Amino acid sequence: MSKIEPEVLDKLNQQLRRGKELFQQEKYDQALEIFERLASIATKDANVFRLQGITLFQLHRYDEAIEVLQRSHALDPENAVQAYYIGSSYYQKGMYEEAVNWFGRAVELKEDYAAAWINLGVNWRKLKETEKALFCVERALTIDDSLANAHNNRANYLRFLGKRREAVESYKRAVELSPNDQSTLVNIGDVFQELGEYDLAKEYFEKVLQQDPSHPKANTFLSFVYLIRGQLEMGWPYYIHRWGMVEGGEPKASMKRQEWQGEELQGKTLFVYHEQGYGDTIQFIRYLKVLRERGVERLIFRSQEAVLDLVKTTGWADVWLSGDDRVPEHDYQVALMELPRLLNTGVKTIPGGVPYLHPVAEKRAQWAPMVQAPEGKLKVGMVWAGSTTHANDHNRSVGLEAMSQLLMVENTAWFSLQKGDPANALTAYASRFTNLGPDLESFHDTAAALLSLDLLITVDTSVAHLAAALGKPVWIMLPFSPDWRWMLQRADSPWYPSARLFRQSEPGRWDDLLQTMQIILEQVAAGRVPLEDFSVS
Repeated sequence: MSKIEPEVLDKLNQQLRRGKELFQQEKYDQALEIFERLASIATKDANVFRLQGITLFQLHRYDEAIEVLQRSHALDPENAVQAYYIGSSYYQKGMYEEAVNWFGRAVELKEDYAAAWINLGVNWRKLKETEKALFCVERALTIDDSLANAHNNRANYLRFLGKRREAVESYKRAVELSPNDQSTLVNIGDVFQELGEYDLAKEYFEKVLQQDPSHPKANTFLSFVYLIRGQLEMGWPYYIHRWGMVEGGEPKASMKRQEWQGEELQGKTLFVYHEQGYGDTIQFIRYLKVLRERGVERLIFRSQEAVLDLVKTTGWADVWLSGDDRVPEHDYQVALMELPRLLNTGVKTIPGGVPYLHPVAEKRAQWAPMVQAPEGKLKVGMVWAGSTTHANDHNRSVGLEAMSQLLMVENTAWFSLQKGDPANALTAYASRFTNLGPDLESFHDTAAALLSLDLLITVDTSVAHLAAALGKPVWIMLPFSPDWRWMLQRADSPWYPSARLFRQSEPGRWDDLLQTMQIILEQVAAGRVPLEDFSVS
């Protein structure tokens, strides 16, 4: 604060100290008032702008924080802390490339800045550069091995790289440093699930629940332990805690009505609303029929718009809604995936009635000519990747290059139903496929196309549910630790009679699964084994 009279300078320094005290007390609004006032006087003081910017960050005013911290940076470009907070502000805005640049600047200016290395790694992971993320967090740990969050992050990155055993050790080190960190205990349990060691996973989830019986993730992940083992009745009560993992909680209807808990439905109107993904809606829509059988007077269903036209073909609801459609008056409301619990579903009482989706004749007629093959050839559809935004996509998607060995099977004609960026892989195999993807504008289109195929081979994605709900033969490739609904150690599914399940023998390994699939496909294509014969091993 140059060129300011000593007595004025003393008063300004007093205000600066007061601002810092308020900041330490987390009274950020009051601190900001002081820093803004000082910044209007000391217009060349980088430290004042830095404090103002950091305070704006604490108030979640990230655009303003960036603007003010950039002024500080212009005055003092060698300060690592302001670079750190500019990076943090960009991270909060979801601008990860910019965040990487600023955290990178912070560690250039201060090589032993462990927090900056950790956050640089976090942003590299957001950009799916996991090897770089791992390098950064390991660099942080060389600076300070006592950082529990760094060990936790390292374990997370190792999991993404398929190094689960090594991840367990990092998680355990994090627990040594922070024994009561429930999130790390949940992470250890989760990685044991990925390794198929469900008893160990259960132990860790139960440790957390001993500390906090309502912990959302521990309850939800414990439900998966039961559900994947086919112990559905034991799993459903824990599964209800999934709402705690969703920002904003349960997506209730806009109208305030009582949640249905199994009451008598005679003469009542029930509003059922979708949750989670398209595959979940396709799988659990069958419960509307059960509600009908229980005598519900009027049934309203809200679906995702993309599947609305198709699920309407069940005819089970009186009113079909999507998006922000106004919800008519009703007596009760319930989330679709609460119905298995409320209706006491066990493995032997899963509602059947497959197929229950029925594409309209117009759609079937539109797609039949587009799914043609020479006489005697097996018409096989393929989907090699799910949504790239799915949290488990790195485990479930296979890729066309790995699956290309199936294309060598004689007497097969191949049809791609792949959508999104993974469809770009078709370029190298264009001559082997009829590419249906660009014309598949809705799930109704996809359903009609599937009806003209003999078989679908797919990873675990919504199209797998769609084919199975249509009663079409579908071979589903599952990771070593699959989604709970596919259970364990079985090649069939109690949810879908026409599905055959092919399972990884160990995490990350698809080659032996594909070899088995190729052998069976050769037998089917040659006519030696009926497509419906699920006794083949």
